[in-house]
Amino acid sequence: MKKSFLIGCGISLIILVTGLITNNYVLYANILLGIGIITVLISALLSGAFLSGPEIRANYHTETKEHREKRTKTMTLTGVFAIPHLVTAALLLLL
Repeated sequence: MKKSFLIGCGISLIILVTGLITNNYVLYANILLGIGIITVLISALLSGAFLSGPEIRANYHTETKEHREKRTKTMTLTGVFAIPHLVTAALLLLL
């Protein structure tokens, strides 16, 4: 989880510096916001946030414990990866 966060911070830092150098804050903030929203949507899809109760119950009973743990781990990693992008996008938009 720490590695995912640090990779997200690194990518955000590179895009932040690029935005500051080019003095085009809005473009790079939109890029960061896009990356953040896409990763949050991936995390939500993996968590089952867009499913109804019967669908979640069916998925729970048909998937193995290992598959569920892998899905949960991937969901957490993508969610943590999104945090630096969304924070950096907010900072760029406030400039």
